[in-house]
Amino acid sequence: MKKTIAILGFLAVATALMVSCTPEEITPKPDDDNFVSSDWVDLGLPSGLLWAKCNVGANSPQEFGDYFAWAETTTKTDYDWPTYQYIQDMKLTKYCGNSGWGYNGYSDNLNKLEPMDDAATVNMGSQVHTPTKAEWEELIANTTQTYTTIDTTHGILFTGSNGNTMFLPCAGQHYRFFSLFDGNDAGFYWSSSLRENFSFESWFVLFNADTLRVHYVNRPIGYSVRGVRWSN
Repeated sequence: MKKTIAILGFLAVATALMVSCTPEEITPKPDDDNFVSSDWVDLGLPSGLLWAKCNVGANSPQEFGDYFAWAETTTKTDYDWPTYQYIQDMKLTKYCGNSGWGYNGYSDNLNKLEPMDDAATVNMGSQVHTPTKAEWEELIANTTQTYTTIDTTHGILFTGSNGNTMFLPCAGQHYRFFSLFDGNDAGFYWSSSLRENFSFESWFVLFNADTLRVHYVNRPIGYSVRGVRWSN
């Protein structure tokens, strides 16, 4: 039986509150040269953004797909700080807004993934990107969500104002040398946005049967990625 979930992003315990999107927070529309409409879902969002039907590395909506550390574009077996590509001597070497956290005082004030570090862009094409925090919030604010099951896979079905739907599976997470955590019980999806003033952490979306919220976590954990783009 489908169960409509409670959105807890507005609670005080969730520091990542749902907010309205401003134009500068939505990734600008790029020029386009390759688009297959059947791979994408138009949910009638104010920005016109389209969402991929499948996770990066998956071939169907209910498949889990691949897992990536934030700002990494390939999978691996150990998702932890010692294996993270932008760390040296426990200091950051990219996406660092505080020189005190940067290697040899490094800082760059980058707060969003560059294309070369975006798993959606690298694996799906130059016109695709990982959603920003604001783009996730736009999705949540402008759809209804139902916790449901497709072919034994639990997840959330997003329904847009135009009646179109998109399914996000509870694909779980990978951390350190351990195998999959929370598989088919919870979903963890990266945004492309770094947490403001806390460069070791990035924003992501968490959901299960009881909650859906935007939150933040350390960058090395292996989470799912769902691509977004615009139509021609």
